[in-house]
Amino acid sequence: MDISCLKSQFIIQVKYFLLCPVLFTLLFKPALALRCHENDRLALLTLKDPLVGGSPGALTSWNASLHCCEWQGVQCGRRRQRVISLNVSRLKLVGSISPSIGNLTFLREVDLSRNRLQGNIPMQLGHLRRLRSLLLDFNYLQGKIPEELSNCSNLQMIGLRANNLTGEIPFSLGDMKNLIELHLPSNHLIGGIPSSLGNLSSLNTLSLARNNLEGIIPNALRRLTNLRHLYLSTNNLSGSILPIYNLSSIIIVDATDNQLSGGLPPEIDVFPNLEILYIAFNQLNGIFPRSVSNISGLQAFDIG
Repeated sequence: MDISCLKSQFIIQVKYFLLCPVLFTLLFKPALALRCHENDRLALLTLKDPLVGGSPGALTSWNASLHCCEWQGVQCGRRRQRVISLNVSRLKLVGSISPSIGNLTFLREVDLSRNRLQGNIPMQLGHLRRLRSLLLDFNYLQGKIPEELSNCSNLQMIGLRANNLTGEIPFSLGDMKNLIELHLPSNHLIGGIPSSLGNLSSLNTLSLARNNLEGIIPNALRRLTNLRHLYLSTNNLSGSILPIYNLSSIIIVDATDNQLSGGLPPEIDVFPNLEILYIAFNQLNGIFPRSVSNISGLQAFDIG
């Protein structure tokens, strides 16, 4: 055989040998990438058990024919193939939240909002130390806000609005130094505003409106130098409005429909970024501060 032919065959064989690992990787890597951790799969299936109803096709992909990283609303991390995000909002799901959610220890985001979920918020959520966002808004959840949530030290957003939650706001929420937004409106919460919330130095939004909160606005809230949105309307809060004085970053203050008394500070223009101030339907008195005219960005102002 011609030497040139032998050389050509040799080159072809070498190329084939070199291509085999590449072809193997391309053919089999996707299948491996879809494999999720068995503990996560079992936790998700247990989470699904008490859920019924829902929109047509809701959670039908949660079965043995697919790896759980492909299930509806489930996202896995690329490196470890662990479940990092669970988003099954707006699926009209009925039922309760299984404590098994606490076994999904790599979760960073949970969004079960705008369903028809009932029962208590499981205290096992406190096992999710990597959790950054917890959204359970617009359901029918009952019981108290679990103290164990404060164990989720990386949480940046808590959304529990429009449920049937009762009891007091846990004092321990003030330990969550990374919290940026706290939304608890439209529940049946009682007691006072915990002074510990003044420790939330990163807090941007505090929404406690439409509950049954009472007592004074804590002076500790003055320490929230990054606070931009404060919603306290439709409660039974009393005392002075002065504790929100010196919140230089504040944009919106809504304390309508409480029992606040006293007057507005004469130097109200210390709120340079203020755009909306609603404090009507209280028991405020005194002279209307002329310094309001110095707030150039003020768009809406109602003192009733």
